[in-house]
Amino acid sequence: MLNDTKIGIGSFSILFLSRLSLMATFLKVELIIVEMLGHKKEKMLIVRGTVFIIVIFLNFANSKAQDALTEGSYVWSVGIDSDVKHFTFKDKQFSLRVENRHLGYIYYGIGYYFFKGDTLFLLHEKILSPKEFPLQITNKEVNDANQDLAVLKLNVVDTLGSPIQGAMVHLKFCEYTLNLLMTDESGKTQIYTDARIMDSILIRQYGYNERTISLDEFWGLSASITVPLQNFNPGLNQEEHVEKLVIIKEPNKTMLKDTKTGTLYHVK
Repeated sequence: MLNDTKIGIGSFSILFLSRLSLMATFLKVELIIVEMLGHKKEKMLIVRGTVFIIVIFLNFANSKAQDALTEGSYVWSVGIDSDVKHFTFKDKQFSLRVENRHLGYIYYGIGYYFFKGDTLFLLHEKILSPKEFPLQITNKEVNDANQDLAVLKLNVVDTLGSPIQGAMVHLKFCEYTLNLLMTDESGKTQIYTDARIMDSILIRQYGYNERTISLDEFWGLSASITVPLQNFNPGLNQEEHVEKLVIIKEPNKTMLKDTKTGTLYHVK
């Protein structure tokens, strides 16, 4: 994993060295101009003043570029039918979720970022395993009178919170299915059992990873359970790579241009 401190120092060093290089270039230009002007003191002061103004302007431009993308969450898009990138920037790190509803896939990414001039650098890390989406258990009530009772209201959703209709809910004992239910158009179904004849629930739907829920912790309870299902084999960034994007700030919008592909993203 990339080290945050190293990235911070590295980005500062790159920026510092670029400033030194820029100053050195202007100094050479200054010496040439001064020599052409005959080393007159007044003209030297004019040249140095011009160089100073240019450097201040470049630093201001760099600051404005960073102001265009402060910490927070952003949505990047190209067009209606293209991928939509959900970015969150915080503490020099970013998380990324790319979705395409039409093709039915989700891609995840994480990494570090820094600015150099008007360019945003994204240092993508390799992801070894998908993010785990936990169950959300609410309205939990204990039934002391019957510890063999389980009343569970299931709400099956995708990782964006949208209901999944027609998901198959298998009521299992070991490898055997004792009963089979299906979620409605709201992604909901209900399980009621007053005997410990099953030990787990298996939820399946085409295009999603199946999920098993143990009933051990739910005996003697009634509860509502939101069950997120992850898209089957979600895309995970498998290689470390660097992405460079030029920040284009206009009065009413911010855009990013990928320096490699030329793709222009609208940011909101």
